[in-house]
Parts: sequence; structure tokens; C-alpha cells
Amino acid sequence: GSRSITKITTCFPWDLMASSGTMTSPIGSERCGAPDRGSLPPRTSVCAFTLLELMLVTAVLSLLVMTASPPFQRTAERLRVEYVAFEVRQLLRTARERAVVEAQPMQWTWDPVVLRVGVAPVPPPPNDSVSDAPRSDSPDSTAGIVKGSRFPEGLALSVTTLEGEKIPCDCVHFFPDGTADPAQVEVALHQHRYTLTVEEATGHATLLQGIPAR
Repeated sequence: GSRSITKITTCFPWDLMASSGTMTSPIGSERCGAPDRGSLPPRTSVCAFTLLELMLVTAVLSLLVMTASPPFQRTAERLRVEYVAFEVRQLLRTARERAVVEAQPMQWTWDPVVLRVGVAPVPPPPNDSVSDAPRSDSPDSTAGIVKGSRFPEGLALSVTTLEGEKIPCDCVHFFPDGTADPAQVEVALHQHRYTLTVEEATGHATLLQGIPAR
């Protein structure tokens, strides 16, 4: 009928600080030291690149970028020309639609100074009785004008007749009956070229990719 008594030693947080074993637990006289360092997992070494390896990787990447740069540049130029051509076509359609809906002639105009295209009512002739009023294409008047975004530098845009003769005003007229002055708009940037043809009978603008310029 004898009972065995098991002695339990409680270690508190401050006991773990006593790595030298000089501090004892407030309960009992057993020492609570730091864990055995031999039981800890070994420290692993950290691998890193040397300066020479980093220089070699940088040189290889630079060579790859230089090799791939011309194709990337040509692709970026082609995308810019496509964007401009699509915007030109959209504004040509806007000019036709406004002429029909508003029952007044509309003018699509290319401005080579600010590199923008715009749509506005056809300005009255100079000898008209309202010639003293602000013209719709003047910088001081913005009523009824739709302006496109600024096109990139170096882009060439020409407005000609279907026979290839340059139109002095760099513009295309659209009329309320859906017709238009026949014209051809060419957008080019280096070897990339797109051509838009405006039909006289319908006023529709057709976009064609031209032969790369040489």
C-alpha cells in the first residue's frame, strides 16, 4: 500500500535565460538551464552569386536585348501606325454620320502642326455674310469640333485625290445625303503604311494595308 511520489520541476521563462545554470527555479532546487546546443540542427550555409557571375549574367542579358531590339522596335512602330489608321477611319465615319444626322456638311481635317485630325462643320466661304463670325476651324471656336489624339512624331499623313493629287486643305468633305468628296488618306511611319479610301457614292472609308515603303 505504499505510494510513489513523482517530483515535478517547473521551469519559468527566466530560467531559460540562465545559460550558465546559475539561476534556479523558485520551486525546488533543481536547475533549469538552456537546452543542450548539441540537440539543435546544424546551421546551413547561404549560397549567393559572386560578382563575376553577376557581371556575366548582365553581359548575356544585354546581348540578348540588343539582338531582339530591332524586331521589337518594328513591332511597336507597326502597332502605332495601326492605331493611328484605326483612329483616322473612326473619325472619317464620325464625319459622315454627323453630316447625315445633323443635315449639314462636315469636314474631316488633318492638322500637320499639332499632329491631330478633327471633325467640324464645313466653314462658310470667306465672302459669306457671316464671315465675321468665328469659323468652326479657328482655334478660338470649339463648337461642334471633335478632335482626335495627338499622333506620334515622325508619322507622315497625306490627303490626296484618288488620282494621287494632293488636296490643299488636307481635308475631306461629307454631305447630308451620305456622299463625300472622293479622297485617299495615307498613314506611314518608316516602312509601315496604311491607306484609307473614301468612296464618293457612299462616303464609306475602307482601310487597306499598303506595301511597305522601301
